[in-house]
Amino acid sequence: RSGQRLQQLQHSLQFWEDLQAPVPAADAHAMLTTVQEVVRALSIPHANGWHAEFVGGGRTRGFAGHDVDLLLSHAEEMASFLDGNGQPVFVINLLLEELVRRGRVLPKTEAYHNKKTARYRHETPRPYLSDLHMANETSKGYENLHHDHHDKFFGIWRSARTSKLHRIDIVVCSHPEELPFARLGWTGTRTLNRMMRLRAIELGLYLGAHCIVARGDRPGTTETTVVVEARPGRRREMVT
Repeated sequence: RSGQRLQQLQHSLQFWEDLQAPVPAADAHAMLTTVQEVVRALSIPHANGWHAEFVGGGRTRGFAGHDVDLLLSHAEEMASFLDGNGQPVFVINLLLEELVRRGRVLPKTEAYHNKKTARYRHETPRPYLSDLHMANETSKGYENLHHDHHDKFFGIWRSARTSKLHRIDIVVCSHPEELPFARLGWTGTRTLNRMMRLRAIELGLYLGAHCIVARGDRPGTTETTVVVEARPGRRREMVT
């Protein structure tokens, strides 16, 4: 394992300049369309419904920086499903296998290749609800997205157009209804996310990359009331 990490480090140093250079727009769009085409061609439930979109700095700036961040989501399907033996099958795993086979993503034996999957998703459907301590008054409203419960991959992409290497991050939305929160969390900016999470704390809420929920831990209260519509000319609405 240490030998593999050394090889990955040597590879990163060898191609340092390529990996730090801005990703050309043509390559960024090729990465987006290729990932979407590949995931839609997989032998998985409702494969044609998977959608890829830019997130991260590229979405906020309108152009890619030194990496490309992609978010995969489906209107009906989760990031994984159970096979005939009741074992989880992860969309990100099948996607990466095909991208490596096509030569678009470099294998972990050659370059940086970091993948995380939530193996407990089908046993504990909402595991992040036990992480509400991440959004308390001492956290300053900051959430480390690398430790959320969406499946994700951080690795190296080889351009089919130029053969140059670029960094790519792929996040697969855990559950369909969590897309708005995954999109917001992984788009940023970090300052915006921190400000919104701090405001949520003030309102007795938890806002993360999966949901917004009432924390239920405000002293002397059993309910949390939030104004969801207060614009002039609109009927004022509150939820408790």
